[in-house]
Amino acid sequence: MVPCPAALDLPHALIEWATMLIVTREGD
Repeated sequence: MVPCPAALDLPHALIEWATMLIVTREGD
């Protein structure tokens, strides 16, 4: 794994979190 700057890591984490919420809602 290549370490990425916090400036890129934060948005990436938010995208994964938002995607998880969307998938959870659609799954329900």
